Amino acid sequence: APEKDVLLRDKVYRAIKARFPLTEEHRKHLRGERHLNALGRYFSMPKTFSREDYSWIMKKAGVTAAELGSVPGFVLENGKPLVIIPSKGIGILITDAHQKVSAIQVRSDDPEAEVRYKFFSYTPSKSQKIYTGGGSVSNPPAVLYPKKYNGYVAVVEGTFKAEVLRKKGFLTIAVQGVNSIAEVPRLATEALSLINKKPEKFAIFYDADFLRNDNVAKAAYRLGESLEMNFPGAKVRIAVWDPDDGKGIDDLVFNGKWVKKCQPVSSVKDTAE
Repeated sequence: APEKDVLLRDKVYRAIKARFPLTEEHRKHLRGERHLNALGRYFSMPKTFSREDYSWIMKKAGVTAAELGSVPGFVLENGKPLVIIPSKGIGILITDAHQKVSAIQVRSDDPEAEVRYKFFSYTPSKSQKIYTGGGSVSNPPAVLYPKKYNGYVAVVEGTFKAEVLRKKGFLTIAVQGVNSIAEVPRLATEALSLINKKPEKFAIFYDADFLRNDNVAKAAYRLGESLEMNFPGAKVRIAVWDPDDGKGIDDLVFNGKWVKKCQPVSSVKDTAE
């Protein structure tokens, strides 16, 4: 996205987060069930915005109604911004390599929701002539920096799991869907150059059942191949552990266990075919 759009989204999305702090229920979920300590990127997305909310957000972000209406998640109706919220739930700030907020993802409060995680974006259809502006986001991954880098770039699905790896020293890229990997090499390049490190070691941490799930095995193999192609000479490995010890890397760590082995990408080729 052009620099001005990047800065506009960052300002607006941070203002939304500031307006809607975490509810006690969401805080309990993140601390208790997700075992997260750092809650800086999370907030509680309401069902809708009040008139005061719009004014507050515009003032906080320092934007006009027209600018607000051009940000993904908003449209303009008769020149006034209108928010289109995918669902009430936990809002997650998705940050790029420069730590600018490129998107908001919402984890629905409804456990029966067909899609639990949705992006805050909306493109009006041609028939919706009353709406202008708006825009979509294309599943951008999030980049999370560790306090002390352990030499590995990790790729994992989902921001909650990424928090666990970051804590262990991995420079972590959280993809939003195992197949949403197109941006990973570019983000890894940018993030490593920002911390003055070379691309030497990569580890893919997809859920433990990936060897029994063709779709995830294929996705892990494709990602591994892409990293090997983009970073010749770098060591690329796929982390494997016993599914009984935990499905995701977050479950594994919480259960006091760790990865059994790191396999070369070629080792999953047969499973992925």
